[in-house]
Amino acid sequence: MTLITEIRTVLLSSPYADDENSEVKQHFAPGTHKSCAMVQVTLGDGTTGLGEGYLGVFAPRVFEAIVDLLRPLLIGRSVLDIRDRVLDLNRACACSRRGPSATR
Repeated sequence: MTLITEIRTVLLSSPYADDENSEVKQHFAPGTHKSCAMVQVTLGDGTTGLGEGYLGVFAPRVFEAIVDLLRPLLIGRSVLDIRDRVLDLNRACACSRRGPSATR
């Protein structure tokens, strides 16, 4: 089955390195973390896939909110209709030089 049954955000965060590392001392404030945001998509047959969103590096909670906004547009829809899924997402969101914004 090629229908999307679940979409979830996976947020990851870890320290750049030990605070005593010379590179960390020179370039980062103590306790600085790096982050990554992923989206896990699950299909009706149990197949899962992961995708990374670059916005999650800078604003992981914003990334999570955008996934929450778009989830209803994709659940129950076929992954094989790629053109239609892209159009669904383009209608819901726009991205400009000022960053992402919801149009819904």
